[in-house]
Amino acid sequence: MCQQSCHAENKFDLPGSVFVPPPKVSATLVVVKPRVEPLAPAPLDALEYVCRQVFGQRRKLLSNAIK
Repeated sequence: MCQQSCHAENKFDLPGSVFVPPPKVSATLVVVKPRVEPLAPAPLDALEYVCRQVFGQRRKLLSNAIK
């Protein structure tokens, strides 16, 4: 969804120790810049529906979600 309407670029990683309380994972700073035109001509509501259906289930195969 983000890449459809924005450019997303990873800038740098942050260790968990910079947060209070420190999490057990690291983080990444991402810069998001809006696109002038969408990446592909698709209705936003249809794209959101497909993304929710495909990526809404944890630890499932993508091929099973598409069925």
